[in-house]
Amino acid sequence: MILVLCGCASGKEENSSTPARGTDNTVIDASGVELYIPETGDTSIASVYAVAVPFFVALELSDRVIAVNYKSQFWADSVEGLAKAGTVGRGIVDLELLAEYAPDVLVHRSNDWRTIEAVSELGIPVMSIRAENFDEIIGTLDLMGRYFYAETRAEEVKGWMNGKFDKIGKIVQDIPADKRFTAIVMGGELGIVAGGDMLQSWMLEQAGAVSPARDITESGSLDASIPTAWSNIGAEKIFEMNPDVIFCTSSTVLDYSVEEILQSPAWSEVEAVKTGRVALIPAKWDSWDLPGINCALGTMWMLNRMYPECFSREELEEEIDDYYTFMFGRTFDSEYLGYELNVSPQTEDTGSGPGAVRIDGVEIPEFSFKVKDTTITDKDMAAYPVYSVETTSTNTYGTTTTRVYVGYAISDVLKAAGATEAFSTLVTLADDGYKVSVSKDVALEPTTLAAITEDGKFFKKGLWFAPCVSDVSPDYLRDLALIAFEN
Repeated sequence: MILVLCGCASGKEENSSTPARGTDNTVIDASGVELYIPETGDTSIASVYAVAVPFFVALELSDRVIAVNYKSQFWADSVEGLAKAGTVGRGIVDLELLAEYAPDVLVHRSNDWRTIEAVSELGIPVMSIRAENFDEIIGTLDLMGRYFYAETRAEEVKGWMNGKFDKIGKIVQDIPADKRFTAIVMGGELGIVAGGDMLQSWMLEQAGAVSPARDITESGSLDASIPTAWSNIGAEKIFEMNPDVIFCTSSTVLDYSVEEILQSPAWSEVEAVKTGRVALIPAKWDSWDLPGINCALGTMWMLNRMYPECFSREELEEEIDDYYTFMFGRTFDSEYLGYELNVSPQTEDTGSGPGAVRIDGVEIPEFSFKVKDTTITDKDMAAYPVYSVETTSTNTYGTTTTRVYVGYAISDVLKAAGATEAFSTLVTLADDGYKVSVSKDVALEPTTLAAITEDGKFFKKGLWFAPCVSDVSPDYLRDLALIAFEN
């Protein structure tokens, strides 16, 4: 008890480094407090700190939780142990209720030293945690793993996280520095951003973005359930930054919407708004930017949103299933979790038209096909922009599929070939003789592409002909060999 109280006094000067190991029978928490490890592995737990809940689930400690703050009902509905737990407050500890529950330990955020001191005076030990960067997340897993006799599971979780970020790193290292987007994460109010000392900014950089907010550390508004200050820099500063991408946090309640930003005249000159690259980080019931294990999932989502040609939606969906299976032993429907991966960004103001979004940083392999008698190669198309278009089509068996194509507008292909003759029908032919014909109006739609990737996968023989206004799969042709014209 003396150790705990002494630690509380020192807790006013917060130690945000990774917790030290302590001795053979002690641990050091995120506030620098030395805690004796319980003699048995059945310690009862309470918490009002939302960030702690995913750690309990990941470390399979839910059955020991007797009182908890739910980030949402999702956790109680999904984890049997948490469904049975009571509550001792939401973000702020109800000391009377806590005393009634009398847990063996309260897990709490490390920067709330007043609560830590008050709870300690009740004779209840407090474990302080902080998880605002990757090292601190790993340190929290180590701390809880030792204290709660869950070291084996902690090693499994750390291995899972390290594996995911290794995978992300290998993908991102191939994105040229001059092709990377600038991006910010905006908080609960317009003009509030995640500064360089926050997990969200670290996630951006892991996902291959350059964060213009990385040097910002001044304090802004504070969510009582999250142990960091968002930086209130104001909308004008964001306008000056002019980021290519704006992600909006889902770890706290917003007083604005993505749609409001996209439709606001005041924000209309920001590059991210021009190109429609403004998005809410998933998910409604399980925030992928909440400090903790699922930051790996949030980072992969950012990677897909910014560079779908490097990390496809299909790959992301596989990773989403893997995360929930690892955490809960089962996966969940996207509608239940409250996220949507099939939302295309708005059109960039480049003449591309509805649904086509200009993208950069695509590595183009060699290809060739003919437009009438003219051979078109990757070198001929090097001066033309590349677009991404999402389309949904139904095949002859009635199966509906949504795909993302990345490639050149057919109208630009015709320009490159010098094809100026009048025509009423454009005819495409595959190398195996398969033929697709479309009207001139469809051919010149900005969403009709000679595509180099389908769902992030490059062609094997030749490009796809993708008239993305069509909802019929037979209108899509692979291994494009020839484009011709009919009147």
